[in-house]
Amino acid sequence: MAYKEAMPRVHRSLFTAIALALAILSAGCSTVGFKREWRRAALGPESARPIEGRWQGTWLSDKNGHTGELRCIISHTHGKNYRFDYWSSFWKVLRYRTTLNFRVVEQKDGSHQFTGAEDLGPVAGGVYEYEGAFKGDQFTATYRNKYDHGTFQMRRVN
Repeated sequence: MAYKEAMPRVHRSLFTAIALALAILSAGCSTVGFKREWRRAALGPESARPIEGRWQGTWLSDKNGHTGELRCIISHTHGKNYRFDYWSSFWKVLRYRTTLNFRVVEQKDGSHQFTGAEDLGPVAGGVYEYEGAFKGDQFTATYRNKYDHGTFQMRRVN
């Protein structure tokens, strides 16, 4: 009887281990894909759109002080819409990649601003709200969800 009761726990532990291994492997694959796109973006022609291209910096949680490296490749999709392909690090060993779409509006002073929200799923914390601005070669943004809030500080990379 004890053997039958222990089996479901063994299966759950095995399932958890397999799920964790798949998550780590898929994160590695997305990192390899992002690195390839990062290099490709460096080789491409310079865009006439001032915010397109490679951006690098850091993210900082205002709630718990966690921080990490942050990279972003911004590309124009259509009209005032842009794709922000983010790659970030956590605790120096974990990597996360996500793609967000925002409407970017040019201001009278030549700066560019965006706001938006995106549901990153329950594992990543649900719905995040974003607000940001570009001025020259600097990009700052804030993020907020029900668990965390913080800032992105980025600069253009050639």
